[in-house]
Amino acid sequence: MNRRQLLQSVGVGLGLVLAGCVTADGPNDAEDENGTAGKDTGDAVSPSPGGCPTSHDLGVSPPDEITRATAEGFVERYEEAYVDEFVISDSTTTITGPSTTVTDRTEVESGFAIETSTVWGSSYYEGVTVLAEPVASIPDGIDPLERDSMPEIADFVAEAARKAAVEERDVTLTEDTIRPNSLGKNAHEHVTEALSTPHENSDHEAGAVYYVAGEDRTVRVTVFPASKVTDDAREYFGQYYIDDVVLKRTEGRRSDPRDGHLIECFSTPSN
Repeated sequence: MNRRQLLQSVGVGLGLVLAGCVTADGPNDAEDENGTAGKDTGDAVSPSPGGCPTSHDLGVSPPDEITRATAEGFVERYEEAYVDEFVISDSTTTITGPSTTVTDRTEVESGFAIETSTVWGSSYYEGVTVLAEPVASIPDGIDPLERDSMPEIADFVAEAARKAAVEERDVTLTEDTIRPNSLGKNAHEHVTEALSTPHENSDHEAGAVYYVAGEDRTVRVTVFPASKVTDDAREYFGQYYIDDVVLKRTEGRRSDPRDGHLIECFSTPSN
């Protein structure tokens, strides 16, 4: 899934807790300044040192000439794309950022060592609310759900439908133990996927509508998120070495980027 949904600048705030761990030596090693991250950074699949040509194909065009200004601009754009593609966890559902800033740069050998800081935030839906409303009839062409045959995750939906039918009134129930997961699903999506394709609507705001049949009364139920959670920005550090031939990258701020992973070749050096 390509999660580039919103690309805009965000401020630094509380850390966003994501699954996994990434370090200068590749994914899932001991933590460094970046702490836990989301997905495999892709560094581990880089070819052996000196293995040009290679590219992560992030769609960021290198400058025609490497100067301090062009190197900084390219690295900022590249790191934003890199973090978006390889670092941010799929469990986040709406992304603000990532936004990258160059925090330090040094001219070394025939290129530049550049340090970056990237921030982003996210929001997602957790908990599930169901509104059950008794109705006189089912619209034509709709095959209702059977109240007594619902999957376990939707037990609270069946209970709301039963109460609405027996008491002949609208009933609202909230189940707050259902959480988003690492597959990128919001809490209410676990329920709607288990129930089958909604009969009406299927978005976060309007909810997903089903018709539920029972022995006593037919009920129209709407399943929607109980709440929207917004996390402040997470900060992530990277270091690059760039010259006319290669781009190398390492995590955190403790390693020499010249010894980092080879991730882009701008041209193949002659033998």
